[in-house]
Amino acid sequence: MTTTRTPAPSSAAPSRTSQYLQDVRGFSALLAGVAYFPMTAVNFVVALAVPRLQRRTSGPVLLVAGLVLAVAGMAWLGLIDDGTSYAVGVALPMALIGAGQGLAFGPLTASGIARVDAADAGAASGVVNTFHQLGGALGLSLVLAVTTTFGGAMLAGSVLLGAALVAAVVLVLPSAAGVRRQARGVSGERGTSRASRRTRPVPTVRGMTVNQIPALTLNNGVEMPALGYGVFQTPPDETVTAVEAALATGYRHVDTAAAYGNEREVGEAIRRSGVPRDDIFLETKVWISDFGYDATLHAFDKSAGKLGVEQLDLLILHQALPSRFDLTVDAYRALEKLLADGKVRAIGVSNFMPEHLDRLLDATTVVPAVNQVEVHPYFRQPDVLAADAAHGILTQAWSPIGGITFYRDGEHTSTLQDPTILGIAAAHDATAAQVMLRWHLQQGRSAIPKSVTPSRIAENFDVLGFELSDAELAAIDALDTGVRGGPEPEAITLETFGRDIPEA
Repeated sequence: MTTTRTPAPSSAAPSRTSQYLQDVRGFSALLAGVAYFPMTAVNFVVALAVPRLQRRTSGPVLLVAGLVLAVAGMAWLGLIDDGTSYAVGVALPMALIGAGQGLAFGPLTASGIARVDAADAGAASGVVNTFHQLGGALGLSLVLAVTTTFGGAMLAGSVLLGAALVAAVVLVLPSAAGVRRQARGVSGERGTSRASRRTRPVPTVRGMTVNQIPALTLNNGVEMPALGYGVFQTPPDETVTAVEAALATGYRHVDTAAAYGNEREVGEAIRRSGVPRDDIFLETKVWISDFGYDATLHAFDKSAGKLGVEQLDLLILHQALPSRFDLTVDAYRALEKLLADGKVRAIGVSNFMPEHLDRLLDATTVVPAVNQVEVHPYFRQPDVLAADAAHGILTQAWSPIGGITFYRDGEHTSTLQDPTILGIAAAHDATAAQVMLRWHLQQGRSAIPKSVTPSRIAENFDVLGFELSDAELAAIDALDTGVRGGPEPEAITLETFGRDIPEA
């Protein structure tokens, strides 16, 4: 009798992975390779949002949350069975893993990119993580390609898929996230100034340069970002939002004044921003009503109290007050005392003409680190620039893009509409404001532009992607009309401009 033997049934059902490898048809293997892409996409989106999340929670919380999500995704993958669909069994758990990786490692990637604005840090983190996931996705696709009967087709599909993702990462994501063009060095002006101009190294991410404003070294060794954000005439109810926007854009230098009436709001914006206080250069000014030795010491207490800080980076006298220069000298001696006591890191003056500087230096000990004056293409003040350089004082420009000319009566157009400036701007694919700010930086000055419009705040910050030629700098210099937009320093008196500065 012939016995027919029946093959024994398999002791275990094939796994989902082996099913992909053994029973592939058409592009099903390619779809398996695409399993990594939900992780890549979610990873990028989450990493891009990490800087904003860090304002609301701490890094350790994000790390723990990320690890929990990643472990949950891996556990989900381990539990899938033969009947699970691709979407439920692969795409969703991979998306969980991607979200977990973005939360856990996004802050670590971002923290390695020193002193960049929040959007750029997120973009850099996302791009780095995307490239990491790209390698894993292509690796899985290639493994499937060489282990199936459709190896040639799968290899071609993997290469095309990889090329498409590389193109998306390199061409689309950086521009969409606002990663800056590579910044060129900013040259300092030559002269007799003792203040050295030094540019910090610009951090790069995979060959892309993140916009970083250069630092200027003051005559006492303190470093100050060359480009600051000003809040002159910014209403208190708009100041918090505006300063937060500036800090999110990347500004790390904020200029205010007791007379502006918005120091308290500047301090609140700094606290809300999440940017460490040590990373922000904070500058304010003493108004003429608080000139005099004891009054100026108390003025520091009022300003520091409103700003919510114990130390100021730069404290300057707002005006020369020529009619009561004895009070000016006493006020500056109070600044010297605050500097010696470590309550301020640097001291300076504002709206001082050469003769005022000479009188001050004859009566005091510490050379001012900064002289903040009106400087723009229509009013360059070459005599003040020369006097500052001769004494080793850094010139800081208020109304640096000529905002004060927008409302000035006369035959001249505003600086933003000047044909020379517009022609230079067109040659560099820049705006008139960017050209003027670049003019200041290349000539070694600090500049303090102001705006409450987020797009203009960002525009004024993006000034390192081009460089003006010597001829272009000279053409802008030649626009000087010699006409002052602000009040004459001699007109600033206690009788006409005195006002009480409120207590903290």
